[in-house]
Amino acid sequence: MENKILEISQRIKELRDILGISAEEMAKCTELTTERYLELESGNADFTFTFIYKCAKRFGVDVTILSNKEEHFVFSTKVMISPTF
Repeated sequence: MENKILEISQRIKELRDILGISAEEMAKCTELTTERYLELESGNADFTFTFIYKCAKRFGVDVTILSNKEEHFVFSTKVMISPTF
């Protein structure tokens, strides 16, 4: 079980880094102190489903992205091109 906790916490940190979200913002989203959030994100403590759910919601992904090792992170960037006339 500890390996699964570490895997999920690593995915949370990876997504937070990719999306450029601060630990302070994630702490607010998960209704935790920054210190407690970082403890959970580091895999040093067990977390609740609610914590995983709130992280996934902030990242805009399904919770399975965080809990399933086989899921791959896929992000798309929308670019608006205005036509020149």
